[in-house]
Amino acid sequence: MECGDKESTTIKRFRVSADLGHEENKIQFTLFTENLKKIARSLELNLPMELMDIDDMNKGLRSMVITAAVQLQRSMYQRQEKTFSLLCLHQFSDKLIKSAPLKRKQTASQDE
Repeated sequence: MECGDKESTTIKRFRVSADLGHEENKIQFTLFTENLKKIARSLELNLPMELMDIDDMNKGLRSMVITAAVQLQRSMYQRQEKTFSLLCLHQFSDKLIKSAPLKRKQTASQDE
């Protein structure tokens, strides 16, 4: 935002509505700038956020397995729909996904 100061800069922020789901189960949520940057890095999209094509991002996401943690938001008012917060996104390696299910004492590594 410019406040009359010639040294000021504009900070662009992004908000994207998204669906997270598998078959008939689906959660709708909103991604903000920081999570979008994480997704872009994991897809190796080396473009400024302003130049990214959402179709390219969607194509890349379809080929990935992503684990997302969501949390039900508390509300003071009774509503029909439930609102969730996105806590984190993790992309796990193919080796972990194709291996036997993880047991309680095993640890999983996260790809950067």
